[in-house]
Amino acid sequence: MVQTTRAIRMILLGVALACPLAVAGMAQDAAVPVALLTAEALMPNDPFAALKVILPEARRGQPLAQYLLGEAYRQGQGRDPDRRLARDWLGKAAGQGDARAALALADMDLSDGNVTAAITWLDRAMTKGHVAAFRRRADLMAVGLGSTDADPGGALALYGVALELGDTGVALRMADLLLSQPDTDAARARALLARGAAMGDGAAMTRLAMLYLDGIGGITDPVAAYTLLQEAVSLGSPDGAVALAGMMTVEGSYWYNPVQGLAYCVWAMRADPALTGACDTLAAQQTDGDRATAQQLAADF
Repeated sequence: MVQTTRAIRMILLGVALACPLAVAGMAQDAAVPVALLTAEALMPNDPFAALKVILPEARRGQPLAQYLLGEAYRQGQGRDPDRRLARDWLGKAAGQGDARAALALADMDLSDGNVTAAITWLDRAMTKGHVAAFRRRADLMAVGLGSTDADPGGALALYGVALELGDTGVALRMADLLLSQPDTDAARARALLARGAAMGDGAAMTRLAMLYLDGIGGITDPVAAYTLLQEAVSLGSPDGAVALAGMMTVEGSYWYNPVQGLAYCVWAMRADPALTGACDTLAAQQTDGDRATAQQLAADF
């Protein structure tokens, strides 16, 4: 069984103790000028207009404005990219407790290969309850970056916090981490995927369907797998579509329909170019007419 390390228990304790500060931060957010919130929403489409509001607020020391200005320099939105100025403004915002600024600084340090500094910023963002910070800190811990060895127990603990904060994508990460361990806890992995699926995560649905098909972590249930894959496809999961296509080529099964399966596979390749070639074997088994039908069906999805 994967254990939670003492260091991670201390981090989680620190987060719990910081909750009153996070609540205070939410109260401060209510005082953010409406014009600044409007400018934030405007940034993706008209950064030049947005920055006319953001820049003076940043100079006055408004932390949200400082974060937005730092991101403008980091992303090159309405400003020429400038990592020095980005760090300067993001640092000012993070110094006032802006969690998104701390996360952005962590990303910059990771891109520079400075894992130790990145972890410091991630830890600061976690104390503010920033869900993405928990996920990224756990990602580092799972593979051992920033520490001597990988710490799967610590990673699972932090992923768990992210899951409780509403990050549906970490259910899949947690399940894969559990399944990769020598003392695999497949039943717990299946339960986590079921939770992610219930929260509407198509990737978790697809992975859970594969466990049902293979009987990993519980009984084999192809009907449940088929239902999950249909739901995953309805949510736009290309991997789910490829897996569903595979089920629909099994002769003698209730859902046998290779032309429809090829249509799902073609749609998946269009949605995700990384899946190019996934349909080659299936397509080769069809007639020219069936392939044309599948292409039309895929176009109508």
